[in-house]
Amino acid sequence: MAFYAGIDKLVASHFGIDSTVASTTPAPAGALLWAALFFVIGLVGTPIYLYRRKLPNQPWAMNVIIATVAFPLWAYTLGGSLFVITGWYSVFVAGLLAPLFTFIAGWFEPAAQ
Repeated sequence: MAFYAGIDKLVASHFGIDSTVASTTPAPAGALLWAALFFVIGLVGTPIYLYRRKLPNQPWAMNVIIATVAFPLWAYTLGGSLFVITGWYSVFVAGLLAPLFTFIAGWFEPAAQ
């Protein structure tokens, strides 16, 4: 997530995308391309990163599932450029998603192997 948050803010800064202001002008096509590319890299990279960092006999499968589902939710909550550009971003929805998902994710505990 740190990778995405940092890179996404660079994309937003470069193209002048601001999640706190409703934009009346469409973002350049390059903005959507870069925002989507880094979102996909983060989404695909999350399970790969966690797989490569797993410890022997670690119950990592559930952690990977939760983290992979959490990635787009947190990207949305942080006002990710992809969601702002496409018009999908809502501060209200973002404010609901993070605490709701965090609460629900706490219900799941990986079984020891």
